[in-house]
Amino acid sequence: MELTNLYSSGYKKLNKHLLYTLWNNVGYTTSNINCKEALLVKFHSVNSRLYNNYLVLGIETSCDDTGIAILDSQGKVLSHVKRNYWETLRENWGGINPVKAKIMHENHIHNLLKECLAQAGVCLKDIDVVGVTQGPGLGACLGVGLALAKEIVKEDSNKLLMGVHHLEAHLLTSRLTDFIEFPFIALLVSGGNCQLILASDVGDYSMLGYTLDSAPGDVFDKVARAMNLSNGAELEQLAKSSTESLQGPKILGTYRNCHFSFAGLRSWASGCLEDFGPAVTEIQKANVAAAFQEAVINHLMIRLARAINYCDFYRRTPIKSVVLSGGVASNESIRVNIAKLCRIYNKTFFVPPKELCTDNGVMIAWTTIERIRFNKFDKLNEEQIQKLQYRIDWPLGADESEFVEKCKIRIRTRTFEHSK
Repeated sequence: MELTNLYSSGYKKLNKHLLYTLWNNVGYTTSNINCKEALLVKFHSVNSRLYNNYLVLGIETSCDDTGIAILDSQGKVLSHVKRNYWETLRENWGGINPVKAKIMHENHIHNLLKECLAQAGVCLKDIDVVGVTQGPGLGACLGVGLALAKEIVKEDSNKLLMGVHHLEAHLLTSRLTDFIEFPFIALLVSGGNCQLILASDVGDYSMLGYTLDSAPGDVFDKVARAMNLSNGAELEQLAKSSTESLQGPKILGTYRNCHFSFAGLRSWASGCLEDFGPAVTEIQKANVAAAFQEAVINHLMIRLARAINYCDFYRRTPIKSVVLSGGVASNESIRVNIAKLCRIYNKTFFVPPKELCTDNGVMIAWTTIERIRFNKFDKLNEEQIQKLQYRIDWPLGADESEFVEKCKIRIRTRTFEHSK
């Protein structure tokens, strides 16, 4: 099914989002006999002001993906194009090379823009808002997308330009297709990040935990390459043919926080392969892959369980939902086990479609719409636009990780077991 058709029903829920927002902000109570009427009046006044059928162009160039998409103000995807450079970078330079990735972005971004406009059946003059990834990411790559965005709005001063936080875009992607109430917990797992975030509102985030070293996607890829595989997705497939259950290491077991660490898992997997020697078999590789993946999943589940307990019982911010997002959220075993954990804690589990888990322009355009809808943006003038710079490091929200650790929340791992 095409992307534009896949989300058509989900986008009809956009007004429901707005009604929910107004219900919690206009000051009415259910006991007020005029509540519904007043709410509808408020809804129509805001709806006419913010939903005037504007078009949003989303541009993503934070790492090794050039993604461009066009959405209308109701959230309908009119077009979505993307080009990934990972295989070329891996084959020629052994992995991500910022300079080479920048050149690839520059070589393809204008053609992708033309393709995106053609798919949507619109011209640049029809675009009202441009959302572009401002950070975090690789500076050289971010600069390519930002330069294009500035070029577009320079030609038409009536266009609005908005710099988008890459991780916020991943976090909000699930609200594209599902009605998810705030607050909720987001587990962001990708090639460059691993974070647990409490989302209280659009633009209101609290960091509960983050990786202290490597990101899970990066470690998946490096362990995969040690097995002569292309990427973590191939490692996931190899793990399915495991015949023996190896015992992987427990990570940060004595630390009662929500931080992550994956570098030790990579070292353990590499050590296992070295012990088998040059004659290592495919079955032995599969057994190591399965144990490695299980250890990653257990680590994610324990940290997420602690975050849920912290929000519900210590912070007094009970959450109803958990969102899994980022490139590693494409891993089916991770999806299954996080969903299982959510059922144990009576939380609703959400995860974007796999094509929206990895970096893309849709998530940037959608976050731009969310920011406009919640009035969480600054209208930049021409001088501010030209001075807008990319941000390599850009924290998302206030850091509450120390408060989590001070609670010393113990998680009994026997309450949940890993599902293969």
